Amino acid sequence: NNFFSGELPDCFTNLAQLLSLHLENNRFSGNVPESIGSLQHLQYLHLHNNSFSGNIPASLKNCTNLVILNLGYNSFTGFIAPWIGDSYSRLGALILRRNRFHGEIPLTLCRLNNLQILDLAINNITGLIPNCVSNFTAMTSKKNMGIFFGTLSPSLGRIGIFTEEETAIVSWKREEQIFKGTVRFVKFIDLSYNELIRDFKSHWTSFPGFVK
Repeated sequence: NNFFSGELPDCFTNLAQLLSLHLENNRFSGNVPESIGSLQHLQYLHLHNNSFSGNIPASLKNCTNLVILNLGYNSFTGFIAPWIGDSYSRLGALILRRNRFHGEIPLTLCRLNNLQILDLAINNITGLIPNCVSNFTAMTSKKNMGIFFGTLSPSLGRIGIFTEEETAIVSWKREEQIFKGTVRFVKFIDLSYNELIRDFKSHWTSFPGFVK
């Protein structure tokens, strides 16, 4: 929430123990440096509302502890990386809203059975909505705490996976809603403003109230 601008320095190898990185709401531009893959302990990555461009760096697949990946409101291009579904078994929120991603939704995303927030809206995504979306079992659980409710951890005042201070921004009814400290209660899917061609009623009946 500043006026920082320019490209990020390629120096993340010196921050190997970092758990949370918030660079959102600035004016950063250019590619995200490959050295960000050195942050193997990283759990929360917020880069939304900048002017980042290029592909999602392939090295990011090394950050296997990610719980929130928010790249929304940038100018990222290319395909949605299939390795996201293979690398992030703990991922609870994937937000790629308002970028320039194209191609189809990779089937590997269906392996994210801990996912509670999926926002791919306002891109150039085409093709079918995968039938395997029923694998998003955390979205259909009647336990609102989901995987995120657990014992209090001394690390960052954490409750389960999310910290007490962690936030998620969800666009709801054309307005941004900020959830802080209550992210574990949010279950949300938005695939709007793309070129998808699947009938929602046939394949998304497991998610009443959560499809926009």
